[in-house]
Amino acid sequence: ELLAIDKEKSDFITVTSHQLRTPLTEVRWSLGYALQMPGMDEKIKSTLQKTLESVERLAKIVDNILKARTFEHSDVMLKAKPVDAEKLLREILENLELFAEKQKTTVTFSPPEQKVMMEADPEQIKLALENIIDNSIRYSPNGKVDVYLSSGEGKANIRVEDNGVGIDTSDQNMIFTKFFRAKNALLVQPDGSGIGLYATKSVVEKHKGTINFFSELNKGTKFIVNIPLAKETPGTNLAPSIGD
Repeated sequence: ELLAIDKEKSDFITVTSHQLRTPLTEVRWSLGYALQMPGMDEKIKSTLQKTLESVERLAKIVDNILKARTFEHSDVMLKAKPVDAEKLLREILENLELFAEKQKTTVTFSPPEQKVMMEADPEQIKLALENIIDNSIRYSPNGKVDVYLSSGEGKANIRVEDNGVGIDTSDQNMIFTKFFRAKNALLVQPDGSGIGLYATKSVVEKHKGTINFFSELNKGTKFIVNIPLAKETPGTNLAPSIGD
């Protein structure tokens, strides 16, 4: 009975999220169009800009919920192939460059001496790693984030270290739980979804990988992700049950 109730709740969330997506897209387009109109009063323009930013945050929450539900479905296959880890990380950092500037966060990347090729679904592993780096930037305003890439023991090793708000020890055992948000995270970012790290862990484990973290309150957090290196004969899909 409890499983049936949980499924009903999850299905409701999925359907509701899908229904929200279309009107949110229309509202974003309309606000963007309105902001381009010439001769607009600055006060009105400022109000519209703030509204657009709120709509974009809401749209991201909806997208994250849908992605998390997708990762839960047992029939989702990962389209694994050799992925250049350095190239992927540089793409992520480029995508987050403006956000880091807004946060006044310094981001550095330490690449490996040799190419590191992961066996991964490029879209999904990009989402997982982007979630981690985005979080580090988000919760390290006026701080720094260092990203490291190396390889060893048949795995690509990605480390993301920040000097941000950190995670209280009382919250650490819940950090990968769906919809959970640490108490101090709520103070920094009240409208987050609590989906990002849950989805990240799901993706990493489906790649036969591991994710761990070390954190100290008000001193920062370090995430460590290990993903298997590409095989000599690439291309086969990873079974959806891997890591479950």
